[in-house]
Amino acid sequence: MAQQKQEYRTGKLFFNWGYNRSWYGKSDIHLEGPGYDYTIHDAKADDDPQEVSSVYFDPGKFTVPQFTFRAGYYINEHWSVSAGWDHMKYVLRNGQTAKVSGEITADAIDDYAWMNDPSVAQYIGEYDDEDVYIGKDFLKYEHTDGLNFIRVAVDRTDELLRLANGKVGVIWQNSLGTGPVLPWTDFTLLSGKRYKNRLHFSGWGVGVHTGVKIEFLKSFYLQTQVGAGYINLFDVETKMHESDKATQEIKYIEWDFVAGFYLNWKRILKVGNYKKTAEN
Repeated sequence: MAQQKQEYRTGKLFFNWGYNRSWYGKSDIHLEGPGYDYTIHDAKADDDPQEVSSVYFDPGKFTVPQFTFRAGYYINEHWSVSAGWDHMKYVLRNGQTAKVSGEITADAIDDYAWMNDPSVAQYIGEYDDEDVYIGKDFLKYEHTDGLNFIRVAVDRTDELLRLANGKVGVIWQNSLGTGPVLPWTDFTLLSGKRYKNRLHFSGWGVGVHTGVKIEFLKSFYLQTQVGAGYINLFDVETKMHESDKATQEIKYIEWDFVAGFYLNWKRILKVGNYKKTAEN
């Protein structure tokens, strides 16, 4: 008679934390505000990984790097629902040449720029798919305090094999998720005043992930996944509390590595109730 596999994930919570890298496809970035309305076509961008250092172990700074956090609940052995925070970073690549279309007038240059770098007046004019060198004097545009994807997902777990008398499991993990995107945008236009904007709901995203999880003692795990997704940012705040804004669509690939554990919350409640009964 075939031995029935023991269920041990059903009804459990899980939590994981780790770090990620991301790669971005070319994106059209549209910027508008008083004195300017233009689009940078096929703009290139990069992530901003933190070098390996004590930052990763400092309780006050470990959220500075590009991190991934997720918590979820197993409905049964194969299916779970989860919610998490993919703290990616997005940096417009300065030093590239890109096509620009639209218009920039003198009103786009603020007093700070006129005093400190009047040469930015060279950018005043109309653009019709013209090549422009995207230096920092032209535009600094970063979601470096986080391209924060708050992703709610449905996850599928399939056990591939068991090793070490069942103490180590190799798991195939897949997920499909969607949710709001809330970037913190660092923005400087034409060498003007720098704006480190507030956390702002700017759009929506969808992503799929697949990867391998290594379980230990059916309680702890290490997991690595590769994901691909699409983000539509329809209201990026560029100058805090002003009418200026940006819009863009981002296609990305993400890789993460996390450590996690399962939590039997029913057992914790049972122990708590037992203690209360014993005290009474």
